[in-house]
Amino acid sequence: MTKIQVFLTAIFLCLLPPSMLFAQDTGLVDGTGVTAHIVHEQGTWTVTYHFDRPQKAMFFNRYTGGYRERFWTSLSSGVEIRNIGGFDTILLDTPSTTASFDITAYTTINIPDANPFIPFTDGGLTLFTGQFDLLPALDAADVADLQGDLFRWQGKQPTLGVTFTSDEPVIMEGALIDGTAVHVTFGGGTHIYTGLGRIEEGNSFVGVIDSALPEWLRENLDEEVTAIFAEHEKRWGFELEQRATLLIAFDGYGASGYRNSGSAFGNTLMLQIAGDALRNEDADIMDSMRWFFAHEAAHLYQLTAGLEILSGDSTWMMEGSANAMANQIVASLDGNAVNLAETYDRALTECDAYLQDGPLEGAGKRDAELAYYECGDLVAIITASLLPDHNLHGFLKELALDRREGSTGSWQYFSTMHRLGADPDAIISLADIVYKKLSDPRQAYIDALNEARLYPLVSGDGRIVSINIPLE
Repeated sequence: MTKIQVFLTAIFLCLLPPSMLFAQDTGLVDGTGVTAHIVHEQGTWTVTYHFDRPQKAMFFNRYTGGYRERFWTSLSSGVEIRNIGGFDTILLDTPSTTASFDITAYTTINIPDANPFIPFTDGGLTLFTGQFDLLPALDAADVADLQGDLFRWQGKQPTLGVTFTSDEPVIMEGALIDGTAVHVTFGGGTHIYTGLGRIEEGNSFVGVIDSALPEWLRENLDEEVTAIFAEHEKRWGFELEQRATLLIAFDGYGASGYRNSGSAFGNTLMLQIAGDALRNEDADIMDSMRWFFAHEAAHLYQLTAGLEILSGDSTWMMEGSANAMANQIVASLDGNAVNLAETYDRALTECDAYLQDGPLEGAGKRDAELAYYECGDLVAIITASLLPDHNLHGFLKELALDRREGSTGSWQYFSTMHRLGADPDAIISLADIVYKKLSDPRQAYIDALNEARLYPLVSGDGRIVSINIPLE
């Protein structure tokens, strides 16, 4: 099931009466192998799990480090949460199809993923449904055998259903939910807001914007987001079926400088920002926010085009191309191609550091996930330049078709390039900088940029000072 199908399924489920949502007597949302029922009432949170078959061990594949072991308390006899090799694990003394917990809305994780809960200054917060994803294991020893490496797991991931009820208003996918919110996902999730914030609407978005967001950001928000979506529509050649859902939380002026984190799931963009630099209007911060929206919006268009969310070794295809699109859109809106030279000099420097110990493919196994963004970005602009029409967006639409009809491995990327007429020798050279450990990553990528006729001009101190990337 694609992410778009999951999203449409979730919306359809929300429209059904409660009696039609669940498989008879199982507590499961129809079509799911695991369902988590979350209840928020008078400031307390509980989650009750239902499994499609009796289980002795289920472990969480998001947020390693044991926060659930510290902040979740079992309400079921013979059930505990224990962190095993980095994986929070539900252990049951006897096989069972249910387990219940009292949970704390933990909001202080700062990771390159969707934070489980994000607070708003009005007292509301968002919860990320994907945090409740579980993977089956035989027992505690089976989890220990993974040695903290998810790539060792060989099981079948169940589809996750999440229901959420609250004694405060609930907003999901841009709509006020009357009763129980229901979401279904396979390896993804969405952000659900609960609190007293009001729904705001712009030309290209609907959502909840933190009431404490600095006014200079708020007053330009609709114009900026609309311009970014207009650029994407022009480049992709289609419009999204509905406006994006935008959730922005403000974490105050306490942090030094400016920091942000965010994610995109379904049609929802989530952004959390903070820092004392936000007190005054700042062009660099506005560029940073433009870039975030452009990057995350790229994922919405990738999904609409039929390119499912890729994870693991293949992440460089999604994140790298989203980076490349965001870079070109921001530079185009600024009318400043010089920014691209600075951007790609930085990307090249960071890519070089990430690839010192191994190739781009599989960098996540070395805790070098950011290589998928920086090196993947370089791969994306090289790809576009090698194609006869130089159209990255068109290439990704063709890649989506090929992945549906053929292989889903990352080699399909290069097969699609060949089908679309890229030079075979250049394709082999590009594949080399993805799959091989490079003795000098920086020089290898500079050589690849030159072979693609992007012709980076490198100064005496090794910096890229210009690069031949069109803004359109």
